[in-house]
This record gives sequence, C-alpha cells and structure tokens, in this order.
Amino acid sequence: MEEPIFKDNTVTVRRKSPFYQLEYIYKYNENGFDLTVDFTPTDNLPAFLPKLGLTLKLPDSMDKLYWFGRGPEECYRDRCSGIKIGKYSASADELWNTYLMPQENGNHCDVYLAGVCNKDGIGIG
Repeated sequence: MEEPIFKDNTVTVRRKSPFYQLEYIYKYNENGFDLTVDFTPTDNLPAFLPKLGLTLKLPDSMDKLYWFGRGPEECYRDRCSGIKIGKYSASADELWNTYLMPQENGNHCDVYLAGVCNKDGIGIG
C-alpha cells in the first residue's frame, strides 16, 4: 500500500494486488466529499471475480437511513418490479433481517438518492 497523496482538497489512495490496481480519489467540497474509485484489472485477473465493494464506517449514532428508490422492504433484481418507488426512511435495525444463511441484507433497487444521519438529522447524503 502506498502512502496517501494529499494535494489541495484531494486525497488519493492507491492499492495494488497481483490481480488489480485500485485508486480511490476523495475530493472534498463544501457539502462533504466526492469519491471516485478506479479499478484496473491486470492480466492475472481470474475468470471468476468475487464481489467487490466498499465499507464506510460510521459512528453508532448515525443509524437513521433515508432513500428515494424502491421500498420500504428490501428488494433485489428478481422482484423489484413489485416494489414501489418513493421516499423512505428506517433505522439500521429496522433494515436488518436474520436469515439462516446470511449473505446480502437490506438491498434496495433503483435508489436515486440515499443518506444516513443521526437522531438530530445531521449526516451525509
């Protein structure tokens, strides 16, 4: 892992593996930040690529979620047409389902706006 590069209002972080190169560019602005992720596979990339994702760690107090998209129940591509598009909100606990074999949880298709905040409405999104 290379050291982060700080320049003006931007932080660039680069990661390398035998299979890919990643570049995360955080550009800070008056509303927070924009994140751009550049994924470049190498010639060694396996035929089967596992799911890639990002993890955003937030304080426990930021447990209220809101979104404009399909809801209020979770939905996946195979059943999204039966779920209405609208404005929804829920706590993190309300979106959790205890499945026998947990994999994904709380997905919402066709989300056009999303955010997370604390009980006072302070957050991101």
